[in-house]
Amino acid sequence: MIRSVIATEFKAGTSPAQVRELMDAMAGVRVPGMRRLVCGPDLGLREGNWDYALTVDFDDSEAYKAYDMDPEHNRIRREIAAEITKSSVRVQFELPDTQGDPSASRGSLRG
Repeated sequence: MIRSVIATEFKAGTSPAQVRELMDAMAGVRVPGMRRLVCGPDLGLREGNWDYALTVDFDDSEAYKAYDMDPEHNRIRREIAAEITKSSVRVQFELPDTQGDPSASRGSLRG
């Protein structure tokens, strides 16, 4: 399984309504092989955090690629996210199969 994580810093003056619009739009994106999408604003528990995060789990890399190329997803990026985003970082990584192996809470490291 693949997990995609994105953290976003919004432009100054971004309103809660604009963030809600982004969250609602992203919650509606669905592609085959997509398992779970969770997003929300930062809770402010630590100084210096970014403003928003989104995680999406996929069956495999092909499902992620379909999501990345999905027309509705790209419309949201272009028409909603781009208007309020100052900066974003993203990473996709493989979730380990943890069934029966309590030490499998981390993936393999490249290097």
